Formats: sequence, C-alpha cells, structure tokens
Amino acid sequence: SVGYAQTDKGDWMVGTDFGLSYETSKVTTKVGNETSQTTNTFKVAPKLDYFVINNLSIGLGLEYKNTKVKDGDTTNTFAVVPQVHYFFPLDTNFKPFLGARVGYGYSSTEVAGGNNKTKADGLVVGGRAGVAYFVNNGAAVTGYLDYDHQNFKNKDNKDITFKKGTFGVGIGVAIFF
Repeated sequence: SVGYAQTDKGDWMVGTDFGLSYETSKVTTKVGNETSQTTNTFKVAPKLDYFVINNLSIGLGLEYKNTKVKDGDTTNTFAVVPQVHYFFPLDTNFKPFLGARVGYGYSSTEVAGGNNKTKADGLVVGGRAGVAYFVNNGAAVTGYLDYDHQNFKNKDNKDITFKKGTFGVGIGVAIFF
C-alpha cells in the first residue's frame, strides 16, 4: 500500500491550497444600522512543511486572499503563518488530517468608488480538518473545512479594529519527498 510512506519523520511536503467561497451576511454596526452584503472570496496558500516525527509536520504557509463585496469594497489580504499538521496513520490511500496555524497578516481595502484605501494588520489564526488522498507515492489531493480568524488594527488609527471569522471549504495539492 502507498498510503503510509509519505508522512514519515524527515519527509517534506510542499503544496498549495485553493479556496473559493460565496457568502451572504448581515452586518450590524454599533450605531444600530443593519445591511446585507454578498461576498465572493478567492484564496491561494502555498506552504512548505517538514515532518518532525511520523505523521506530524511543522512548516510555513503564505496566504493571499481577495475578497469582493458586491457593489462594495475589495480587500486583498496577505499572511505569513507558521503551521502544524497531523495526519492520522491509516494503512490506506486516504489519510484524515487536522491542522492549525497562527501568524501575521496585512490587508489593504479599496473602498467602493476607488477613492480611499484602508490598511490594517495583525493576528491571523486558523484551523482545519480534512482528508488527503494519495494518488501515488509522492502526491496527494486534499479536501478540507477550515476556519480563519483575523484580528487587525487600522494602520492609521489603532483605535479602529477589524475582527472577522470565516468558515470555508477548500481543495489543495501536495507533493511529498
């Protein structure tokens, strides 16, 4: 079976995740206004991990996310996130996994109409659960559910904070060597 050799101590994993999402949400401001908005998001996240023990990897991920609110703002977010993944040791081509990450993020939001930009940075935290399907001895396709949380402060006015939590679904590819 090829399902158990790829996540051994000393192995490397390089890959990327892709996410597309669509959400509709209600936003209520502190002054009591309520609005509805539709959001489309595209995310790509290359990563490099090293297996410190069998089935447990640590590594570094880079993330880029583009979020567009219909008839509204566009936000580009970049993040650098150390991460950890655990692959459950099953003697099969399918391996469930859990992952966590925490790091630094930066965002730039272009306000609808294009005449104003807001910049913010801060903490990025996330977790995921999924399954890797090993198509051969060195490559896998992954599917996962994840949660991302951002806690950012405005670069120009530190009294303005942005907190956002997002559940998502994604796919990825990984090469093991």
